[in-house]
Amino acid sequence: MDQAERKMLPFPSPATAPPPSGGPPPSGPSSRRRCRSPLEEVVDELCGLDVHELADVLRYAQRVRAVRGDKPTPELVSHVVDAVGRLFPTHRAGVPLSLVRAGLPSVPRTLLDKALLEAETRQLLRLEPVKLPAPFVEIGAGIQHEKGLLYFALPR
Repeated sequence: MDQAERKMLPFPSPATAPPPSGGPPPSGPSSRRRCRSPLEEVVDELCGLDVHELADVLRYAQRVRAVRGDKPTPELVSHVVDAVGRLFPTHRAGVPLSLVRAGLPSVPRTLLDKALLEAETRQLLRLEPVKLPAPFVEIGAGIQHEKGLLYFALPR
């Protein structure tokens, strides 16, 4: 077997494999890599890149996110469901959407509204419309929808 054929093998052939040491298994950093998360592997790969390559990776990630659009991530949907669940004991008639928004101030309103609608689609929450005219209801605080002005969120 020549050198080119050996490079094509997915694992070392017995002729090229290092001889067994007969000692205990290695206990260095390489032995701990068996149970690594994908995130740890990505970080290790990124640490080996130079600044120009990191800029390319950043541009690629930004393009991927731009193509995906402003869809709510599963993590955001979970945060929204959690916020409604925490606020519900003190708001039994329904948690006003303005309170959910106040609990997640760093999330843009349109993205938060999409996360609320996604949670309802997945049957994690129930969004209830308000009957207008209603006292103490700000029309701008709800979500305009075919069911009416969605103003309250309830856990399922």
